[in-house]
Order: sequence, then structure tokens, then C-alpha cells
Amino acid sequence: MGQVNGELYGLPYALQVQHVAYQGESAADDLTWRLEDVLARDISFVFPAAGRSGGIGDVFLLQYLAAGGSLLEDGTLSLNADALHDTLAFYEQGVRTGTISSSVLDYNSAIVYQDQLADGVIDAGLVTSTGYLDLLASGVDLQPAPIPTVSGQPVTVLSGWMWVLVTNDANRQALVADFLSWMLDAERQGQYTHAVHWLPSQRTALRQWDETGYVEFLSGLLTNARLPLPEGAGGTVSRALQNALTAVLSGQATADEATAAVVQQLTS
Repeated sequence: MGQVNGELYGLPYALQVQHVAYQGESAADDLTWRLEDVLARDISFVFPAAGRSGGIGDVFLLQYLAAGGSLLEDGTLSLNADALHDTLAFYEQGVRTGTISSSVLDYNSAIVYQDQLADGVIDAGLVTSTGYLDLLASGVDLQPAPIPTVSGQPVTVLSGWMWVLVTNDANRQALVADFLSWMLDAERQGQYTHAVHWLPSQRTALRQWDETGYVEFLSGLLTNARLPLPEGAGGTVSRALQNALTAVLSGQATADEATAAVVQQLTS
């Protein structure tokens, strides 16, 4: 965050990640979250399946990359038919068993279904870390878990707030440096971000939080965090993959059919 071609343009201050929140007891925290485990537990799972600006959504992108997909140096996606099929097969089976509803295609944000998650209507759903802390503060007891992937390795998308210096005046730059040093005091940053339900960019500040279990969980996520694709990025492959997910979730195609259609489209 904040870097373009290795040059620093903004100083990250308050962070936000995405993960799953589910109904359950804390003793169940050792549950694994591979795609097959979600299906085996027969729990309802929701996430914002709508793509961004015609491209691929964050959750599906993370799952595709975790299954073996990759990004090219120019930021576009490359096609890995096996990774696509393995991920689509999860959704095909989820729709067939009722674990996943085609209604997730209408969701472009976790806010849309947050009340249903809080009321226990939904067993598990994608949330932002800010949304999760909001729910905890309102008395809703949900457990955090990573986004389901083929391997179960924790992955997430990182976003946040940054400080950006825009003045060329040397005297003002000196004042800005003093101000940022004050704001980045670990204790102060930890208290502020905790109050507004965002995550501090410094691990020292995060470790000051009282929610030790959640902090440990977040530390694992942040280690494997990646930035989201910029709006309109990802190329033709991004749009083709999102269309394949839509076809499978809506029951218009099987994983085999949707994968074959993408391969044909991109190789013709």
C-alpha cells in the first residue's frame, strides 16, 4: 500500500482486511477452511459475488490465485484452466447442496447481508475487519475465519487509509513530519484505530489491543494480504472468469462447461 513502482506516495495508517465471520463457539476455532471443508460442514456461506466494474470480485480472485492462478507483470490475470475449474467446482457443488445461493450475485458489499449474519439467518459470511469489529461492539458473538480456499491457507485483500504529503513548502513539510511522528506513536495509533474499528498499520500498535485471539488471527492474514485489482484491471481474463462464476452460480453452466467456455473464448 502506498507504493507505485517502488516509490512511496502514501504512508499507510489504518488498515482493513476481509475474512469470514461465522456462527459458532470459540472452541471451534481450529476448524479448517478449505473449500471442501465448507461443503462438508453444510453451512450457508455468503459473500459479495458481484464483480467490480465488470471484472472479477475479490473473493473469487483470491480463491483462483490460491488454486494456482497468477497475475502477469502488467497486472492482468493469466488463465489457469485447472485453477478455474477447481474453484468453480466448489461453487457448483455449493449451489447444488444449498450451501451457496445464487442471490450472492446481487451482493456487491458485505453490508447488504450484515443484519442477516448478525441475526443468525446466515451461518457464515464474508465481512471486513471493520464490519466484524462493529458487530462485536454491538454484542454480536461471531467467530473469525479465513476466506475458504483449496489449500486453506489464510489469504485476504488489504485496503486502508494513508497519509499523503501534498505541500512543497519546506517549513510545512517539517510540520507534517512532526505531526505524522505524533500520529504514528504506537500507543496513540493503537488507541485511535481501535476506537474507529480499523486496524493499525504497525504491528506494535496492533499488539496493544485486548482482543488477543483476534489479533493473532489478523497477524496471519496480514502476512498473506494482497492489494485488490484496480478498477478495470485484470484484462479480458478477469471479465471471462467473472462471467464463468456467474454462469455456475446461476445454474446456467456446470464447472466443466464454464471452464471450457472460458478456454475457448480466450484461445480462439
